[in-house]
Amino acid sequence: MELYYPFGLGMKGLDYVQTTSKEDKRQFNGVERNTNMNLNIIETQFRIGDTQIGRWWQVDPKPNYSESVFAMMGNNPVRYADPKGDTLRVSFGTGFLGLGKKQEVIYNNGNLTNADGSVYTGKVKGFLKKVVNAVNAVRSTIDGRSVISTLEASNHNFTIMKSSKNPSGKGNEFVPNDSNKEFAVARTGANPSMRYPLGGTGGTIYWNTNGRSLPTVDGLNVARPITDLAHEIFHAYEANLGITSNDDVLSAGLSRMEYRAVYFENSVRRELGYSLRSHYSASLDAGTGALSGRGASTVDANGIPIYVPPTPIHPSVIHRDTSYLHVNLIY
Repeated sequence: MELYYPFGLGMKGLDYVQTTSKEDKRQFNGVERNTNMNLNIIETQFRIGDTQIGRWWQVDPKPNYSESVFAMMGNNPVRYADPKGDTLRVSFGTGFLGLGKKQEVIYNNGNLTNADGSVYTGKVKGFLKKVVNAVNAVRSTIDGRSVISTLEASNHNFTIMKSSKNPSGKGNEFVPNDSNKEFAVARTGANPSMRYPLGGTGGTIYWNTNGRSLPTVDGLNVARPITDLAHEIFHAYEANLGITSNDDVLSAGLSRMEYRAVYFENSVRRELGYSLRSHYSASLDAGTGALSGRGASTVDANGIPIYVPPTPIHPSVIHRDTSYLHVNLIY
């Protein structure tokens, strides 16, 4: 039997001492305990934890700046486990045609693991294979790598599911777990006296692997499911920080959040060699079947993607949560 203080320090005189030959070094939270030179530290995969003071020796890659970049497990090891950046998930059905039980795996830098951290050894096929290939393609671009790495390192969970599972029936869509947190920064800027919940949110990305035809600058309008996914991933990226905004900043009938998602989408399109998306919406000619852009244009007269800045962060937001001082967006 092993007795510990909250952060893993053994209770002297109370913990059972085994002989050296039988001592199990993997104790608190299943990580290795190092007692050489009376250090009393735990050695996790990425950092070393000091069990006497409850702090990491290295900066936490997913810190809460309102606490400390060296804080262990949110200062609450009873409730929270050590974060590993395992927060971009894929949900898929097993069995014939994916009709079996639902399973979730975690995507991290092109690798797949199970929820318990073990390596996923199942077959990569069907929807799972399409997601992995698409996310890898997005990640192969400069901006895509930054966005996906941010989601992987987030404290929030993001799950990719088939669009057919979308309760709204809208197909491709990012659905936040908490819409109040998704829009918190923008709403605070509009009404600083209100205390909207900060910190961002996770959510579900619904994706149609067949893609949909969209208006492009060359008129080819070929379906590109990879960039459809990229578009929704960017919505998740902004929701992660709670900086999504639906204000019509250009008075063109299109929200800030959609301008920015299409801007990212076009960045991915350019690097992958695809035609740029010219409009947010499209019209289909019933007679000819031709697709043409409708409504707000997402490129200017020279075919350059239209950039819209992120929603401003009001000082009252930073006053409440200083982590917003460290927000570093790709655009």
